[in-house]
Amino acid sequence: MQCLRVADVSLVELNGWKAYLMFSEDVQSIEIWDADATKVSDREYILVNKSYNPVQHIGDWLCLSFLGRVEGNGDISPETTVYIEGMDEPTDELECEEEL
Repeated sequence: MQCLRVADVSLVELNGWKAYLMFSEDVQSIEIWDADATKVSDREYILVNKSYNPVQHIGDWLCLSFLGRVEGNGDISPETTVYIEGMDEPTDELECEEEL
């Protein structure tokens, strides 16, 4: 599970969000439960909120669980970076306030 803090960059709460998920190696597909995903390339996916989670308050944690699928032996562990459109630059330093 990857979690990131909803920053107060714009001082506006989110009512609908788009996030960018990037991998350091090729990932042919992903399964994700709390967002709709669109594949841009084997290393980039665009994530958009579901109908039940568009509102994110400043300081909230947005947590996304996903599985990546690869071709071949599948024995890779790509690094991931993710960011919410309009907020800070991509980060691979994702954390959660509490154990999930």
